[in-house]
Formats: sequence, structure tokens, C-alpha cells
Amino acid sequence: MCASFALIQIMGCYQIYCRPTYEVVEEWAMDTKQSPTSPRNIMRRFVVTTVYCSLLTLLGCALPFFGSFLALCGAIGFTPLEFILPLLLYSKVHGSSIGLLRRWLHHVLVFFYTLVGIVAVIGAVYFIVLSWQTFSVFADLPAAI
Repeated sequence: MCASFALIQIMGCYQIYCRPTYEVVEEWAMDTKQSPTSPRNIMRRFVVTTVYCSLLTLLGCALPFFGSFLALCGAIGFTPLEFILPLLLYSKVHGSSIGLLRRWLHHVLVFFYTLVGIVAVIGAVYFIVLSWQTFSVFADLPAAI
């Protein structure tokens, strides 16, 4: 049961990080002359999704540094978008009406989250390099699978 949940998590995480690629593949496979809900397009979407998820799950299981790769993607992509950008946009939209204390707090938080992102990138790269030195395909899967 534990291994099954691990596979589901790997598949879900790769779907999140590989979504832009999936969109390109799905658009390529769709018949644009027909409705998106036509039986032909639904069948194509089903096949593309099944093959894509299967390949990503296999890739996720094969990489022993999968968690570090996700940490690297999160540090580069999600830290700025989730923590830094909203503070900057809020400060830009509301300008001087937010007050000096709040504006100062926003700048402190932006600086702090930037440091957190940099440390996260360094840590993720460190663990990827560390895992790569003892690389073995499917190393993190239990022997029961």
C-alpha cells in the first residue's frame, strides 16, 4: 500500500511540474476541426494522458533524486511566484496608501524569501549532486515491488 501511494505521489508531482509540456502534447494530438468533446478527441486525450502519465511515473521512479529535483523546481519556480511576487504586486498596486510600516515589512519579507529561495536552490543542487554520485536506476523503490 505504501509503494502504491508513493507511485501516486510521483505521478501527481510530475503532472504538476510537467503540465506545460503536457498541454503542448495534448494540443498536438487533438483534432482542431472537431469539438473538444467529440468521441475522437476524448479517446485521443485518454490515450495521450495515459501514455504521458505512465512515462512520467516511470521516469520519477527511475530517478533516485526525484525529491531533490522537485525541491529545485519549487525553489526556482514556486518560491518567487507564491511568496515574492504577491508582495511586490500588492506594494505596486496600493503604492503609498499602505503605509510606511507595511511597505517596510513587505520589503523585509521579499528579502527574506529571496534568501530562502537561494538557500533552497543551493540545497537542492547539493542533494542532486550527492545522489548522482551513487546513482542507481530505481534505487528508491522497495524490493517488494
